Amino acid sequence: MMTTAIVAGVVTADRFAYAQSAAQTSFNVPAGPLNRALTTFGRQAGLQVTYLASIAAGMNSPGVSGPLSREQALAQILQGTGLTYSFTNATTVAISQPNAAGSAGALPAGAIPLDTIDVQGANPNSTMTPMAPYAGGQVATGGQVGMLGNRSVMNTPFSLTSYTNKLIEDQQARTVQDVLNNDPSVIASTSSGTPHDYQVIRGFGGYGIDGTRTLNGLAGMAPLFFPSSDYIERVEILKGPSALLNGMRLRPQRSPALLVARSI
Repeated sequence: MMTTAIVAGVVTADRFAYAQSAAQTSFNVPAGPLNRALTTFGRQAGLQVTYLASIAAGMNSPGVSGPLSREQALAQILQGTGLTYSFTNATTVAISQPNAAGSAGALPAGAIPLDTIDVQGANPNSTMTPMAPYAGGQVATGGQVGMLGNRSVMNTPFSLTSYTNKLIEDQQARTVQDVLNNDPSVIASTSSGTPHDYQVIRGFGGYGIDGTRTLNGLAGMAPLFFPSSDYIERVEILKGPSALLNGMRLRPQRSPALLVARSI
């Protein structure tokens, strides 16, 4: 299998024509697996680094640190591996084994090798990681918006407030009710005559039993009676089209708003 490791950038050129580009760059490539070292080098040097995954498998690099030219840094990274390098154009350096072109199993004339390309990325709307806290750390810059995933409050066309675990600790909140008291549009009430807690959000009331609360995005998973805050990472209040974003509740007429809790 062939793998191309590519790091986008702008930079040098042919090994010989650009040997004068001895301008030094400050490198900080830790010792470790060779493929990781080459990826870090490419990013810091602003070069695309290409190689077959098989030639780097199981190899380690001593790394490199300090101000060096790109060629000096790459030579140190490849030290002890037996691999060589060559600049194929102004922005690409290829790592290969000596005499690899004449080795057994070379492709027939006219054949075009198709490399496997590893593409790594992150979903900015993934709910696996909570949104970053805002200044002060007590509220977040966004929250979970049902099927839309994580969204910034600036990109959400309705009101969304996400209280963090820092606020819970700072206020020593014992229950979710204590956290909700921070929102002036929420009335969180309890009664000695009923085991349920009750929230009124913008005039619409609901018990946890009617599906107006979710835990990690799942309705029916949050405790029904006075949920404690000791295991909660975020308490998010959504004042908008809950049924559209999170699915129909048990009592949809009472769910124009939604309380979302995320466990630690």
